[in-house]
Amino acid sequence: MDEGVPYRTLLGQGVGIDPELCVFNILHKNDQQLSLYLQQRVKVEGPNDCDLICSVVGRFVVELSLSKFGNFLVSRCLEVGGADNVANYSESIRGRALEMALDQYGCHPLQKFIDVAGLAVKETIIEELIDHVSTLTQKSSGHVWSKLLATPNPPEFYRRLSETGKRHWDRIARDETGSLIVQSILEKWPEADKSCIGEEALGSLSSLAKSQWGSFVVLHLVEHCAERFRSAILKDAVQLTLDQFGVKAVDKAFRRERNLSPFALHSYVEGICSQRDPETHRPVITTAALLSNGVALLSNIYDHPHITTGDRNLIALVLLRSTAELEQSQCGQRVLAMIDSQRS
Repeated sequence: MDEGVPYRTLLGQGVGIDPELCVFNILHKNDQQLSLYLQQRVKVEGPNDCDLICSVVGRFVVELSLSKFGNFLVSRCLEVGGADNVANYSESIRGRALEMALDQYGCHPLQKFIDVAGLAVKETIIEELIDHVSTLTQKSSGHVWSKLLATPNPPEFYRRLSETGKRHWDRIARDETGSLIVQSILEKWPEADKSCIGEEALGSLSSLAKSQWGSFVVLHLVEHCAERFRSAILKDAVQLTLDQFGVKAVDKAFRRERNLSPFALHSYVEGICSQRDPETHRPVITTAALLSNGVALLSNIYDHPHITTGDRNLIALVLLRSTAELEQSQCGQRVLAMIDSQRS
């Protein structure tokens, strides 16, 4: 086929092709249009054409999977090529799953293998990845783990995975990719909060709550898991209220804590009104009022069924002393409006 030909316009015209030359050009010339043409051809042309193309692709499964445009062709052939084709391709990637998972292109066909190749291939992929803790925070392999976690898995799978990350779960949870994986494990595995994942998170829960990605893990633990996670957040609630991420965990803990005592709520209100932000020297509650997530927390506290009139008045008194500063921000204005609505 000639360079510069609009390949896709040739579909349905019975034009002969040299699949080996096509694959060569995709691999060595990054020919995107030719890859798109073959993807469409195996989909819409007859079975003989499809089998021929899939057969040639099958000789270069890993190489194409690791190429910028070839990976899409491998995925398409897996979709349309039939059971024998999938079996042949699966044999080709044996021992190469880790390499593919860590590759920005190879991770995509590997996910397709998980979708279509059956349990045995899925287990082979797991075996090649599961002893490598680095795959839990690498972006490409993270996509593969997310795909694996979206499928049914026995408890033993989760136990092994938790052991893979042992002594590293705090670090993993703070990573963008790792956080998503930890959240998936927590959602799918009922024992997760009692495993080393939960224990390591609990050991640094307040610090984790103040990290951008770790905060999502903490929110899940506070909302769905044991009371000890809520208690740990409430223990450090005053200091967490100063942080844009930590304040969300405090709000969630107050909303989910069914056995919250009036004394605990009073202690928190007293703390945020009397203690000061070490950076700005203003009351903690004023800093919270200037945070978008802090507004939600203060609204929750101000309307809490266990709050006393005295504590509500204390909140209003301290915040009204900072009226000039609060009026300069939208968040502060919302807090002042909340106080006004209760006083009127």
